Amino acid sequence: MLNTAAPRSAEHAARNAPKQDLRAWLAQMRDAGELVTVTGADRDEEIGGIVDIYQRTMGAPAVMFQDIPGFPPRHRVVANILTSVRRIKLTLGMPAQTSEMDLVRYWRNYMKNPQAIPPITVESGPLMENVATGADIDILKIPTPKWHEHDGGRYIGTGCMVIMRHPDTGWINYGAYRIQAQDRSVASVMTSKGKHGNLIMRRWHELGKPCPIAVVCGMHPALFMVAGIEIPYGSNEYDAAGRLLGEPV
Repeated sequence: MLNTAAPRSAEHAARNAPKQDLRAWLAQMRDAGELVTVTGADRDEEIGGIVDIYQRTMGAPAVMFQDIPGFPPRHRVVANILTSVRRIKLTLGMPAQTSEMDLVRYWRNYMKNPQAIPPITVESGPLMENVATGADIDILKIPTPKWHEHDGGRYIGTGCMVIMRHPDTGWINYGAYRIQAQDRSVASVMTSKGKHGNLIMRRWHELGKPCPIAVVCGMHPALFMVAGIEIPYGSNEYDAAGRLLGEPV
């Protein structure tokens, strides 16, 4: 995503809105002492167990795995991203002295007053640096862990953004749904009944059409926040994410 616009209000300027890039967030967290790096962990036997240990303590740092056996060096996994009040404040661009009650008040105001910052359309960006199509697609190259001992497979989501557009209204919804890597070019998406993504999917099927879905893995954690909360039905979540970032998506 390209970041080409300045914050649009004093509120956003004061919050020093973050860049819309996971790499920028990782650098920010590393500088703040909020990220640890683990090298050489196995994706089936070790990554899930290590993450479970970190998640048991509120405030434990985010953890990034690299040099995963069987995968190229730059194919990394980052987890435990938002289990710290300090990381949440940093992600939102809030001052370090912000209290937990101030954070609660911020979220309450955010949900009650859904001001929008619409997205902007760009011609290209870092997203387009590596593109695979057709027979070149191989999602098994991604070191998706087996997170728990009795999982039925390797899940690349819930830590993702599932983006869907309503066929009648054009409403854009972000969701955080379970996604399992099945084969080189197949992944399954599970949306619970009643969730916005499921309602959109059912409407496409009522029209006799397949439901287009975009899945983003490795987004900025502020965008993941929007995917994981209940923005009101019909509200364009690109707009909601822009307000959270303090700049257009």
